[in-house]
Amino acid sequence: MNIFIFKDRNLEEGILFNNNKTSSLKLSEIDNNYEVLFVLPNEMFSHRYFTNEKLKVKDIKSVIINEESFNLNKANERLKVLGPLNKHNFFVVTVEDEKIITSRLSRFGSSLKLASDAFLFVALMKQNCQYKEFIYLKENETVYKVHKKMLSVIDESVTDFSEMALKKANQSLFYEHKFFDISNTFNFATNKLAYYSLLLCFLILNFLGFLNLFMTNSNINEIEKSKQKVFSANFPNIEFQFADNYLQTIKNNYLKSSNNTLAKIGIILESIPNLEYIKYFKHNNNDSKIVLILSIPNAELEIVENYLQNKNIPLMLISKESFQDYINITYEINAN
Repeated sequence: MNIFIFKDRNLEEGILFNNNKTSSLKLSEIDNNYEVLFVLPNEMFSHRYFTNEKLKVKDIKSVIINEESFNLNKANERLKVLGPLNKHNFFVVTVEDEKIITSRLSRFGSSLKLASDAFLFVALMKQNCQYKEFIYLKENETVYKVHKKMLSVIDESVTDFSEMALKKANQSLFYEHKFFDISNTFNFATNKLAYYSLLLCFLILNFLGFLNLFMTNSNINEIEKSKQKVFSANFPNIEFQFADNYLQTIKNNYLKSSNNTLAKIGIILESIPNLEYIKYFKHNNNDSKIVLILSIPNAELEIVENYLQNKNIPLMLISKESFQDYINITYEINAN
């Protein structure tokens, strides 16, 4: 079995595991006819574990994309969720990274066997592990990849990954990614009917474009149904028509509660005219810092900033990012 582990996100170089031997190669050096299982960097093919028997796969994917929108590295990216693999394992990839994957690997066929390095290494070792410059950690069944510099602050046992563990790898650990490859569909040099087929294809695409106009309303209804299913699965006793008010109440009660570490930023939130200005906030249980990102319209910026500066709160400005009509401001707050 040939397993190729990429070293970089450009998918140019990697390590080929073949017959219990490893060798460093460029992708271009691998024969097109090889049957290869590809291991992608978790940074571009992120592992996510999700289980909910009440939700359909398409609804689970909607939930994952919604959660990933709070990831600062992916907040402005168009995302796709691939899977599931073995029912509950999914992979998140940006649209741009998917293009890189298919363009670089299409010569191996229109069906590729893919896995993230994080998911594969931990699945084979059955524990947290370190491979070269990175550490792979499982938390709530999802596997994450961090640089080895973080080892000193990680309260977890980590073992070295053995390349010989790859002998235990099998295709059940790899997601089969199928894509349309027009070069495999039309062979203009040998198939005289290809020209007519291509013409027919364009006609069909034009027809589908007109059909899409009529399908728009149907798609909107489907999105609304997915939102309703997700909400009902998490709050089965609440009518969906009251969803907006109910979620707003939960948010307000949580922020005002004296039993959570975020209570100290309640006074900050009172200065914000609209809670929708809160783009992101997160507090890790093992960390005393809260990350707060506000997305503030230009007209409100000065008022909000002056208010925050006059409060006796350990507030640290991390960054500002300007857009046409608003500014994203990132703060770090001491939660203790």
